[in-house]
Amino acid sequence: MEVMDEGAEAARKRRELVGRGTVRIAAVLWTVLILFLLLAPLPEVPGAPGNLDRVVHFLLFGVETVLLYAAQAGIRASPPRRLLVALIGAAVLAVGTEAAQGLLPYRSLEFSDLGMDFLGLLSASLPVYLGYSFRRRKNRHESGRSQAPH
Repeated sequence: MEVMDEGAEAARKRRELVGRGTVRIAAVLWTVLILFLLLAPLPEVPGAPGNLDRVVHFLLFGVETVLLYAAQAGIRASPPRRLLVALIGAAVLAVGTEAAQGLLPYRSLEFSDLGMDFLGLLSASLPVYLGYSFRRRKNRHESGRSQAPH
């Protein structure tokens, strides 16, 4: 019976590694997409709403934050620390891309875009942190109940 348990545990660990690898690849690909969309000479989209650019910045950096957080799964760090690393990484990318846009002849530095980048990354961090807090509170409650005398 132990052999099956060890085999099942090994299979679970393999699935976790594959899942972590997939998330890390997604984070890298998303970062490359951000760099392309924000630094390449893209044509104007005719008939696009005026605020579409702001919405795109918000979404790009919200997703970036979540992917950077998820890509750290399995690293020996607390979830709040991993979230802080994700926020710093996304913020550095936001500032870097906006600064680079200011240097490109076909782009311009816009502080409103940077503001939407930060709003997106901060907005995405809230549900991540609330999820962590909820799980932590639930685990404390369950461990307290299991230690109670029967």
